[in-house]
Amino acid sequence: MQRALSSLSLVALLGALCLDAEATGPAPEALSLRLATVAPLGTPWSEQIYEAHIRASAVGATLTPIFHPAGCSEWDLLAEMGLGEPGKIGKREACTLEAPLDGALLPLPLLAEAFGLPSLRLLELPMLLSAPPTRANNRNEDPSAASAALADRALEAVMMEEVAQQLETKGLVVIGWSEIGFRHLFTAGAAQTAEERAKLVVRAPNDPLSVGMLTPFGWRGIQQIAASNLGPWLKSELLDGFDGTPLFAGNLLAISDAEGRVNSITLTHHSYEAAVIVLRKDRWDDMEPAQQLAIRGDLEARGAQARQAVRSLQLDLLKALSSQGREVRRLSAEEHERVVRAAETERGRFTLGPQEAAVYARLREALADTL
Repeated sequence: MQRALSSLSLVALLGALCLDAEATGPAPEALSLRLATVAPLGTPWSEQIYEAHIRASAVGATLTPIFHPAGCSEWDLLAEMGLGEPGKIGKREACTLEAPLDGALLPLPLLAEAFGLPSLRLLELPMLLSAPPTRANNRNEDPSAASAALADRALEAVMMEEVAQQLETKGLVVIGWSEIGFRHLFTAGAAQTAEERAKLVVRAPNDPLSVGMLTPFGWRGIQQIAASNLGPWLKSELLDGFDGTPLFAGNLLAISDAEGRVNSITLTHHSYEAAVIVLRKDRWDDMEPAQQLAIRGDLEARGAQARQAVRSLQLDLLKALSSQGREVRRLSAEEHERVVRAAETERGRFTLGPQEAAVYARLREALADTL
């Protein structure tokens, strides 16, 4: 992250730490920003936006946080920033934002698609960050701890800097890191072994990488359907399961699985999604150095804190799903190893381009003791 923060001088650092106008000279020019998230107030994601609002206020900037704007998707937030190609994703008429945005909290997969940057999706590769069950610490309390440690290592060693550099070429500056979380398997019936999975049909989103994430598990079939159709397909028993984060699964099952047909959760950590808070670069360039430093600050430290908050929420959601009668399982060490071997073929299909190959090589080096 040293290079990403190289533009911030020692003078800016002292200015941000010493806010006395007499000590720092003239106050920065008035600055007004609008940052949004589709998350409602009180979630770890909305708290990150609100904390940016507090830091901005300390250096004379007005940062208006917008939480869960009615009718808006994350694609709509990007559209209101005037960047990317969000018009190709659905209609925007329902979004109630009344003025353009300067920034937003957005998942990396969305930014990768919007700007044609496939290497931003490398953290999602099947089983890349899925730690063997034997390596987990406190597995009865937090089964995600070992995989989360791998995600942190991959982010801090490679992806935080790589993402910042690539997005800056598209007119965005990263001012915060978060995560969507790890994806697991939610099925009607057990899905721990190849024999069990060979009896099931599961859903994948309509893109090659999402299918590649699920292929190594050896399902009877993988059906590509939109998220909006997932509930009806589960109810009609045309589908036996899906993958997703605990937040995604909890929301879906609450409205589409009243009979409790999806009764098994297999913790695989087979794919990981990070998220970033981004700000338009032209707005960033209008800011005083002290304002830049206060709003962005130490990305690694703040990002680690934000990720931990999300992970605590996800663990609580898994416990809630378990308390509803769903059995939470894990792959055995032998089965995990088998799926990891199968996933290596799928990874190779998505690292053929020179940019993706170069970044993947750096990830492999950072995670050498696990690959």
